[in-house]
Amino acid sequence: MATLIVWLFGCAVSWILLIIAMLLARRIADVQFPPLGEFLWKAALLVVGVNAVVGGLSLVNWLLADIVGFILFVVLMMKLFDLDLLQTVIIIFAVWLVRVVLIAGLVGLAA
Repeated sequence: MATLIVWLFGCAVSWILLIIAMLLARRIADVQFPPLGEFLWKAALLVVGVNAVVGGLSLVNWLLADIVGFILFVVLMMKLFDLDLLQTVIIIFAVWLVRVVLIAGLVGLAA
């Protein structure tokens, strides 16, 4: 039960970070997204799907889970949001940037 709660919390945090990163990437790369409702559920589907696959594969091999998770994230991002590879790379960079800023902020608060 605790594992499920942690997984759901991780999905929620990942979903929020993905939305922030995608909105940031929209400014950088002139990416067009679907209307808000469709945008939110597609982002949720992306996060839950990737986290479920990575969570399941991490029981077998963590490196395999990371590689398959990254490939699945890129493919689902391109298919669900109708993006090209460059736009997807920009969104991945924006996700990384948002996470680094968030972690740096949390470390700064803890110090």
